[in-house]
This record gives sequence, C-alpha cells and structure tokens, in this order.
Amino acid sequence: MAQAARRLAEQGQGSRVVLETTAAPAKVVGPTLGFYSWSAADPEYRRRITGLTFATGAIAANLAGSDARTFQPPPDNWAPTGDPATLFAGTPDALIGDLIREGVTGVAGQVGEPLLLGAVRPDVLFPAYLAGYNLAEAFYLATPTLSWTTIVVGDPLCRPFTGRVLTRSDLDSAIDKETDLPTLFSARRLARAVAGAAGVPQSAAVLAVRAETLLAKADRAGARAALEQAVAVAPSAIGLLMNLALLEEADGSYDAAIAHYRRILELQPSNVIALNNVAYALAVYRKAPAEGLPLAKRAAALAPRSGSVIDTLAWIEHLLGNDAAAAPLLASAIRLDPESSDIRLHAATVAASSGDRAHAERELKEAIRLDPSIDQRAETKELRERIAALPVQKP
Repeated sequence: MAQAARRLAEQGQGSRVVLETTAAPAKVVGPTLGFYSWSAADPEYRRRITGLTFATGAIAANLAGSDARTFQPPPDNWAPTGDPATLFAGTPDALIGDLIREGVTGVAGQVGEPLLLGAVRPDVLFPAYLAGYNLAEAFYLATPTLSWTTIVVGDPLCRPFTGRVLTRSDLDSAIDKETDLPTLFSARRLARAVAGAAGVPQSAAVLAVRAETLLAKADRAGARAALEQAVAVAPSAIGLLMNLALLEEADGSYDAAIAHYRRILELQPSNVIALNNVAYALAVYRKAPAEGLPLAKRAAALAPRSGSVIDTLAWIEHLLGNDAAAAPLLASAIRLDPESSDIRLHAATVAASSGDRAHAERELKEAIRLDPSIDQRAETKELRERIAALPVQKP
C-alpha cells in the first residue's frame, strides 16, 4: 500500500491519495475512485460497510482469502472478523459483494485462498488505471497469477482517464508471408525459435515456424513442404529431421520417414525415438521385422523404463514368431505404462497366439475400456474371432 501511494505521487497524484497508517479504518470526504484494504486481516476492521462514496468508475480490492466466495448478502448483524467461529458462507472474511452494493464499479476478489503471492497488487492497479488503462487491463496487469483464485467483476471497458488509443493497425497487423503469422506475433515467435535452435540458420528456423503454423491450420501438405525446405537448408538439424519424419509417418509416407530416421541415427546413433520408430516402421510397414529387431533392442537397452519402447520390441518379437519372448516384454511394458490401449491390444494378440484365451479376453477388454474406438477396428474383429476359436480353459 505504501508503494502504491509512492507510485501515485510520482504520477503527480499525491494530493489525491489517502494512505491510512494508523489502526483506524480510512475515512474520506468526497468521491472515492480507488479502495484497497487489509479487510478482515486488520484487527481494527470489523465492519461490512466502508462508509465511502464511490465515484463512477471506482475500483477496489482486498487483501483477503475468500472475499468472492459468495454474492449472497449476509445477515444484517454479521461483520467480518478474524475469528473462525464467526462464519458466513464458510469463512469470517469480508465480501466484495458488499463493495458492489456500496456502488463500486469494478472489484477483484478471491474464490479461495490466493496466498500472499497471488494477491492483486495495488501498486500496479491504481497507477495503471490512472495512466489510462481500462478496467480489464489495469486488473490484468495487477494480477500475478491467472486461472488461480482471482475473479474480477465490472465493466471491462470502463476507462475514466484518457491514454493512448490503439489503432486498428496496432491490434490487427498484417500477416508475415514467411511464417503465415500476424507480423507482431511472428517477430516474437521467430526470436524464440532462433534462440531454441542453436546452430540452425535463421532461414531454416523461419521455415520451421511456418510449418508449425500451417500444421495448426490443418495444411499438412504445406507444413511438410516447409519442413522439407528447412531440412534442405539445415540437413543436420535433428529437431527438423524428427518433425519431418513424424509428419511423414503420420501421413503414411513410410519410406520417406524411414530415410529421415536413418539420417538422424547417422548424426545421433543413440536417439531413442529414431531407433524405436524406424524399428517399428521396418517391422510393420516394410514387413521386415528381422531388420527392425536389432534397432528395437538398442532402443530398449537405452530406455528400459519406457513402456512404448519395450512394446515395440515385444511386437517385433511377436511378428518374428517369438511369442515366448514377446509375452514377458509386454507384461513389463504394461507395468510401465498401464494406461496404453495399444500395449494392451498387443498383449491380447500375443496371448491369443499363445492359446491363453482368458488372458487375451482380459487384455482386449481393458484395451477397449481405455480406447473404445479400438472396438471398431477390423483387426479387433479378427482378434475376437481368433479368441472365440480357442478352447475355454478349465479353472
């Protein structure tokens, strides 16, 4: 509060500020534009009504734990206290509803304990408001943490003081043709992209940002083209190669994805994602599980605590007819990642191949519970038929 008073004085508003430094509640004659108090945390503040006359456009806040817990009026004889035995709507704290009933135009309050770090800052709120920011902007600047416990009630566009008015060009800048983003945002996004990609030429970073933007717009072909251009500029950039390979794999361009995963492994032989993904692609899409097996084993040795990596190795062993090796690997993968529907489906398939009907039924049921869309797959129908053909195991 003292800092708020100092900052307002530095703005030339010192004569309009009342900073009550005694134990008594503040008293002001005439219209009040801003109010901030310790509320029920102040042992001398034991009243619901401030007694102030709020000017049109007045704003307020309390240093309180739950003053926005309700807008229902309490009994007439109730007053905020620090006594836990004196409660209204669960706590003895003050109510911003009372400030609204007194005529304040905008007020911030807490629906739960914000902790001191979460409190609205009067030393930011009032100077910003007097500088010409509107009500929403002033409270936004003064609120340390969003999506926590603070709410703001009032007309967001209320603005008693003039300041610089933003023009349409300030708010709606042109689109940067290189990144396909608004110009003002593009400059900030590019700065972060360049800073996070040491050694990558700026032209490649620009193309990577463009790919990200196009992918967000569901333009997968455009995103892939931009990534291909970026890789051409920076052929040793692991991140660019990985993003391109993942996009190609998702789009069914498996040979291109495999080529890029192999390029990553030339540059970084212990890259677990590239090892795992190229092993799976070779085994499943190229029908070459024997070629993928040593790569999957390397990935599993590097990441023994990754359920998805262990699952890849298990599935390749199954494709090679080694269900005796696949089953314990899948049991380990499930322990590491019990919520993976794909691992559960693989476990059901291996159990069916091993003749274990009960285990297969159990894992298939769990896979469908985790992802109901699995039940609509053709492979699931085939698996059900295979399980149904197995003999029922006697207890």
